[in-house]
Amino acid sequence: MNANFRYVFFKNIYLETGLFYYPIQNTKLPWDPDFTYGFGISDWRAFKINLTYGNWIANRYPWANKEMKHGFMNGEFTLNINYAW
Repeated sequence: MNANFRYVFFKNIYLETGLFYYPIQNTKLPWDPDFTYGFGISDWRAFKINLTYGNWIANRYPWANKEMKHGFMNGEFTLNINYAW
């Protein structure tokens, strides 16, 4: 079960997060996150450049058991350009 939130705070600049809950604890794998986060500049219009960052794997709450070492540098930066044809 999860909930995702995105907040656009200036034009196309956003912050986002996802919170996860596992009702059956034995099904939670080491790479399953407690939360995810990201930020970026995203514009869906043609010929616009987008730069985003997302961290979606193995993030744990401070009080949770951490099976995998994970941090900010394990996230993903993406640069893309939209085009129309």
